[in-house]
Amino acid sequence: MESEDWTFQTEMIEDRVLWWLWRTAAPILLTVGTLGNILSLVVLTTSPAFRGRRGGAIGFALSALCCVDIGVLTTSLLRRCLLHWTGFNVIRIGRPTNLVHRRRRKTRIIDKRYDL
Repeated sequence: MESEDWTFQTEMIEDRVLWWLWRTAAPILLTVGTLGNILSLVVLTTSPAFRGRRGGAIGFALSALCCVDIGVLTTSLLRRCLLHWTGFNVIRIGRPTNLVHRRRRKTRIIDKRYDL
């Protein structure tokens, strides 16, 4: 009987911690990460040190990394934050287009089998 109470209490604590993480820590990470990447892009595109012969490739690579990082933040963390804040699931919007894409891909595979 006591072990059941203990597991119930730990599950309750885990739920509170997860609620706090998604409601407060995740938006802070999203905001700080996005602003940091935007500032990095501004520095990389306006600084003459990253425009020269050697710095051009490095500046381009770091700028691309900033853009990809912003994309990852907005597609993964923002989607989960919206799900926990409002209950809105962004994946439901994309399901009809995903089904169309899957059907096209299946027909292409079938068409390739019968190509002579």
